[in-house]
Amino acid sequence: MKIVGGSPSVPMARGIPQIFESLRPGSVSEGFWDYYRLEEENADTNPQERLIRFVSDIRDFLEPTGRALSVGCGFGVQEILLSFLCPDLKIVGVDIKDDKRTEAKIRSMKVIADQVRANRVAPLLADGGLLPFREGSFDYVIAIDSLSHADYMREDRDLEGSQSLLLAEMSRVVRPGGHLVVVDNSSMSPRNVMRKRGTSCHPVNLFYLGMVLKRLGHDDVRIHPYYDLAGRTDLRARVANIVLKRSNALGILIAPLFMLSARKSSESTRQLPR
Repeated sequence: MKIVGGSPSVPMARGIPQIFESLRPGSVSEGFWDYYRLEEENADTNPQERLIRFVSDIRDFLEPTGRALSVGCGFGVQEILLSFLCPDLKIVGVDIKDDKRTEAKIRSMKVIADQVRANRVAPLLADGGLLPFREGSFDYVIAIDSLSHADYMREDRDLEGSQSLLLAEMSRVVRPGGHLVVVDNSSMSPRNVMRKRGTSCHPVNLFYLGMVLKRLGHDDVRIHPYYDLAGRTDLRARVANIVLKRSNALGILIAPLFMLSARKSSESTRQLPR
């Protein structure tokens, strides 16, 4: 059983301080920290350290070389950080086409990548329902906080149908033997259900997600709870830490986020649930 989240410290890779300098007030990506939005219970921790821990835990699902696609990259800061933690990994970041806010974020990502010389990161705009890549183009396809915002992909705004379409495209462009890595809000967390009411973020149904991935030909689906408890000593953190260490299943019930890895088999069917 692998529990992710909560590593007390992460070494600062070369180049990472320059990334945060690019996010200083008045910079091209000044709104990044608002977009990233810290949870209240983590407000007393260093947001930069928290972000590095988060990206480092995602890195644990990847090999240090190959090609990765990140779907829904936004400002692309996680992807640029990941490129410094995996210096031999080529990363393409895509986000929604024809969305002015997203266009601004992609421009910001290009500026930051140039400033910190992240030469192995390539940002671009694309349609999540029709990614501009051939089948099997990537070793990894990553979605960080993307499925919970995927309802734009269908005119009827059906969330699970939209998520299925996005997952099908992600599965198409990952090679056989490659992996999908999904990080998102869990619908099983009572806190998420209460806090996301009236917002554009919709926690992900893990049962449905697992069913879709298996229908798409992913034969090794692993779900891990994610709860960043580093530096916290409050009662809720102590209880959560005990639960996470004892049971992966119970951890999934309480953790606000999950990290999922799914291996694509050599006989992918691309059959979506009806």
